[in-house]
Amino acid sequence: MKKTNIRINNFYIILDKKGNKYYLSDIDDFELWKNLNNSEIKKHRKENVTKMLKEYIEENNISSNVNFYGFPKKNTLEKVKVNKLKDGGG
Repeated sequence: MKKTNIRINNFYIILDKKGNKYYLSDIDDFELWKNLNNSEIKKHRKENVTKMLKEYIEENNISSNVNFYGFPKKNTLEKVKVNKLKDGGG
């Protein structure tokens, strides 16, 4: 498991490198995310968002320092809004 600088509705995304899958975490606080050890990541893993997240990354041609908001809930077809950051994150 690996921390990313990708967020959905301000919640950070966890990457499972083995399965190449993305999971929504329950963390939306930067300081908590920054100080989280890799060994603690798994207990914060929630919903698998791989399919939709990969589509939005490809559609918007952005894969880092991004917060996708307005992310659709299951079984909805809303347009996702994207905040592109100009500077790198921490």
